[in-house]
Amino acid sequence: MKFRIGTRRACSPKEGKVMAFPSRKMTLLAGVALSAIAGTAVAQEANTGYIGQRDRSNFAYLSQDGSNDGFIYQYGQRNVFLPIANGGPGDAQSGSNILGVEQLGTENFVGGDFLQSGNNTGAIGQFGTHNVVNRFLQTGSNRGAVFQGGYNNLAQNVQDSGTNDTGIVQLNTDENAAGNFAASTQTASEGAVSGTLQVGSGNGAITAQSGATDSRAITLQSGTGNGAYTGQTNVADSASGIVQTGKGNTAASGQLSSVDASSLILQDGKNNNAINAQTNVAGASETTVQTGNENEAASVQTLVANSSAAIAQDGNDNEAASAQAFVFGSSTATVQDGNKNTAGNGQTFVAGSSAVIGQTGNNNDAANAQTLVQGSSAAIVQSGNKNNAGNVQGLVAESSAAIGQIGRENSAANAQTLVGDASAAILQGGDGNEAANVQAGLTESDAAILQLGSDNIAANAQTGGLRKTARIIQGGVGNTATNLQSNGEGNAAAALQLGSSNTGLNVQAEGVANASGIAQFGSDNGAANLQSGGSDATAAIAQFGNGNVALNTQVDVDPTAAGILQIGSGNGAANAQTDVIGSNAGIAQFGSANMALNTQESGSDLTGLIVQGGTGNNAFNLQNGVMDTTAFIGQFGSGNTAGNIQQEKSSGVTAAILQVGTGNTALNTQGERQTVSRAVPGYNLTTNISMPKYFIGGSGSTGPFLTGLIADEGLASGTGSAPAVDSIAVAAQFGNDNAAVNSQVGQLIVPEVVHVTQTGTVYAPKYEGGAGIKIGRFVDSPYTYSQGSTDVTLLDADVTNPLGEVTIPTVASAAGIVQVGDENAAFNFQTVAAASLAATVQIGDHNFSSNSQTGTIGVLAGTVQNGSNNGAITTQTLAVASAAATVQNGDRNFAGTTQVASLGNLSLIVQDGDYNAALVNQSNSSGNTSAILQHASHSIALIDQGGSGNSSAVVQTGAYSNAWVSQTGSASNSAIIQYGSGSSDADRNYAVVSQSGAGQNSLVVQQGRANVAFVAQK
Repeated sequence: MKFRIGTRRACSPKEGKVMAFPSRKMTLLAGVALSAIAGTAVAQEANTGYIGQRDRSNFAYLSQDGSNDGFIYQYGQRNVFLPIANGGPGDAQSGSNILGVEQLGTENFVGGDFLQSGNNTGAIGQFGTHNVVNRFLQTGSNRGAVFQGGYNNLAQNVQDSGTNDTGIVQLNTDENAAGNFAASTQTASEGAVSGTLQVGSGNGAITAQSGATDSRAITLQSGTGNGAYTGQTNVADSASGIVQTGKGNTAASGQLSSVDASSLILQDGKNNNAINAQTNVAGASETTVQTGNENEAASVQTLVANSSAAIAQDGNDNEAASAQAFVFGSSTATVQDGNKNTAGNGQTFVAGSSAVIGQTGNNNDAANAQTLVQGSSAAIVQSGNKNNAGNVQGLVAESSAAIGQIGRENSAANAQTLVGDASAAILQGGDGNEAANVQAGLTESDAAILQLGSDNIAANAQTGGLRKTARIIQGGVGNTATNLQSNGEGNAAAALQLGSSNTGLNVQAEGVANASGIAQFGSDNGAANLQSGGSDATAAIAQFGNGNVALNTQVDVDPTAAGILQIGSGNGAANAQTDVIGSNAGIAQFGSANMALNTQESGSDLTGLIVQGGTGNNAFNLQNGVMDTTAFIGQFGSGNTAGNIQQEKSSGVTAAILQVGTGNTALNTQGERQTVSRAVPGYNLTTNISMPKYFIGGSGSTGPFLTGLIADEGLASGTGSAPAVDSIAVAAQFGNDNAAVNSQVGQLIVPEVVHVTQTGTVYAPKYEGGAGIKIGRFVDSPYTYSQGSTDVTLLDADVTNPLGEVTIPTVASAAGIVQVGDENAAFNFQTVAAASLAATVQIGDHNFSSNSQTGTIGVLAGTVQNGSNNGAITTQTLAVASAAATVQNGDRNFAGTTQVASLGNLSLIVQDGDYNAALVNQSNSSGNTSAILQHASHSIALIDQGGSGNSSAVVQTGAYSNAWVSQTGSASNSAIIQYGSGSSDADRNYAVVSQSGAGQNSLVVQQGRANVAFVAQK
């Protein structure tokens, strides 16, 4: 055994050169040291120990056992190596340990629990004043090093069992600073490394690892006034590091009960703040990087598994916060490259979720919040300046919300609450855009907004319901689009705006599998789709022009489609569908300043279509309370007006209008609301009475006075439906200033509810005065009366018909109008018609035609005009199996056919010349037949048949012919044939036949000129 004391030469700080210590003096110093330990033995076996002390009040103690090396050097005043613990000395080094302690300065202190046991290596060096190591404890193959170069520094190192490494280096370069603080603790660790380096003054660092396995913790601070904390508890294969190079930085990292967890904080600027916290983590990692100045970052993970949180800020004055609680497989990341940006990530009780924020511009705001989510992800990317973005998800499952803004001063918000399988995304590439996605109480919903222009506004809101989808795409400037879905299921809404200053709105409420879409490519367009209730409804609007307005409304429909296409400018279109099933409504406008309306209400299998290609056209289709009906309007001219009305319980009807000219007007009506009124007879329940004049002393009476009730004539009225069934009404106009009307309606017989009103007057004598007493000549005061009356209301109530509504519809009838010329007018009326046909064709100019059929069955009425200034009238009233036809090919022709209360009547008029006139009247007759053929000009033919079974025919071909036939009776026959061709005597033929009675026959044939024939039979 060899033990040497005082064989070293020390350098005096004052002299700056090597000093020699005599062996006699060193022996004396050793004796003083040994006497100070109260007789405790110094035991060594093959170890090397050295203690060097200079000046006064220094204390050193060393105990080595088992091949240990020790070095102790103290220079200065009042330095202490190992104090006495519990009245006795502490032990240092047991079992092949190496220890080196050097203190240079004044008032330094090393170790209250100073201990090394089991192959440990320790080194402690302190330079300066007031340095403290405090606690240096190592057991189990540990290595530890503490170096302090400044003053007022404090370092603590504790390692317990398990091949640990720790190092603390503190260099105070600022002589005005108070000194550094560092503490490193590793307990029951294996392969763990902990290192702390502080350069500057006023720095503080704490590193603690407990129960760690192959863990690493590092802290590096080179600035001034920095503070760092790294804590790992019950870690396994974990790493935690803090690097700060600026001034006044603060960083904290904590991992508790972690497995495979890693935490890193790097700050390069000044006055930065960062915190990383992981609690009961597994495979989680947190990273914070700040290179700017005065940045703030915080990341907290609690009970996480396979989670990662990262914050990176490169600019100045940025703020970022990330929090995860009860997460599983989650990740949150924040990246800010600009200045003064603010970002926040929050996840609570999430699973498999991720929240990401990236900002490269300046003054941007971004927030991600997820609460009780599962498999959810929220991401925000902003590359411009002064953008605002927010993602909020609450109680969502497998949901995702993303916001990307490339421009400047954009605002975007995503909010999902109580949703499941929902996704909301916003992308803005322009400047000054605003977008919002809100989903609440949904399942399997999707909302997306894409804005590539500037100053656009877009909003998606979905509340309640299942499987909703909402889309908005804006590529222009100053557009506004909104999708609102509430309490529906499987609904989809989309808006596309590539123009400027467009407005689009989609509203869906309480529906199932409804779809609405808006596409706007022009400017200053307005479009809205409103859907409420119903299922499988589709509403679409496409606008390519400027200043167009379109509206689709669908309420309680199933399944129904409504579409509007506008390519021109200043057009207005609306589709309204309410309580309909299996119906379609469409509007296409290619011109300018056109107006179109489709209305469908309380029906099924309805179709309404309007096509407008001109300018200033007006068209409307009204389908109300009908079934299996079709309405079409096509307008390609200017200033046209067309309307199709199908209503009042009509079914299987078709109405079509085609107008190509200018200023046309066409109306198709099938079914109408009718009012039926009947008079309530009045009655008289009055009588005349006389009133006595005296009650006492006299006699006589006055009067008479009317007494009783007189009821006025009342009124019973009600409204109801007069429908058309399986009928067709068509109008086609190609000219200018045409007017066409088709009307097919039934007849209301008895309404379901009848309102009865009746008033009356009650009459009675009215007492005016008198006492009714007469006493001689002294008292005479008779009663006086006047006629009194009071108006009363006898009836004012609704009466329900027990049979319900009684109507006679128009069935299997058709009405058609074709006009090609200018200023034509044609009317078709069919009321209570069955299997009837009314048709009009006009090709010339200034034509007029009217077909009217009332209460007819199997009746045909047709008119063809191919000239100018023609006029044709056909009227059939209460006719059965009757037919009337008129053909005019010349100019200024006139033909009239009237059949009233007829049965099986036939009438034919053909005119092919100019200035022709033909009139046929068959009244209160049946089985009458009439034919008029005029080929020449200036011809006149009049036929009047009043009986039944009469037949008459007139054929005129001359220049100026006249034929009059009048038959009153029955079973009479008359024929007139005139071939006038002369050139004098006004070129006219005359034939007049009048037959009265029954079974009479007459024939007149005239050829030549100036012929006159007259036949009269009675």
